[in-house]
Amino acid sequence: MTYLEAVNRIFRSTGILRGDDDEITLFTDTQHAAAIALAKIAVEDQLGSLIGDEILQIETTDATIDLVNGTRTYALASDFHKMRQMRFLYVDSSSESENTWVEACNRNADEMELAFQIQDYREQTGDPTSWYWASAANALVGFYPVPTSAQKLRYYYEKEQLVTDETDVLPFHTETQAQQFARLAQRQFELTFESKSDLVSIEQDPGMLTQRGVLMQMLSRNARTASYGR
Repeated sequence: MTYLEAVNRIFRSTGILRGDDDEITLFTDTQHAAAIALAKIAVEDQLGSLIGDEILQIETTDATIDLVNGTRTYALASDFHKMRQMRFLYVDSSSESENTWVEACNRNADEMELAFQIQDYREQTGDPTSWYWASAANALVGFYPVPTSAQKLRYYYEKEQLVTDETDVLPFHTETQAQQFARLAQRQFELTFESKSDLVSIEQDPGMLTQRGVLMQMLSRNARTASYGR
């Protein structure tokens, strides 16, 4: 289910779209602008809550960085969310067993701490032995020493699971899970569209709590027990 399909599902279920009404095709649709804005907030709020509470299963992948002579900082993948391992692997085309790791410069890969320890870290050159976060706002990393040759590094990371565009797919493994999530977002939409609740009471709404519990059970990796009281 895409982001747009989820919003249209919410509209159908709540009567914003009735009968033969055409579904919206873009979030810039002016006829339902206010409703679209609230539906998007509902989807993003509930998805962010599931991610923040680590209820959604983590999607992991890997990518590579091509080092360039004299270039200190590099952008990570556009869907980067969090490092899975706090190190980069030198990719050696001859034998991966002989590859070595580029470790974080300190526990938090903090550039300021590195600068305190090595004042000329931006000038020293060679094969990188450590890395650090070069920007707090963007997924940008720096390497120390500054690379002097073209080499490839691989890293493993958790993918960003938030949605922004109409065609973005909701991060659920089955359509049933996506449908139940849409029902959860629908409940927030109903409460806010009718101006019946603020954000605090939304999270305490019995309907929200019930639907969230159903979705959590569906997202669980463990089989549901057939007996009770144990």
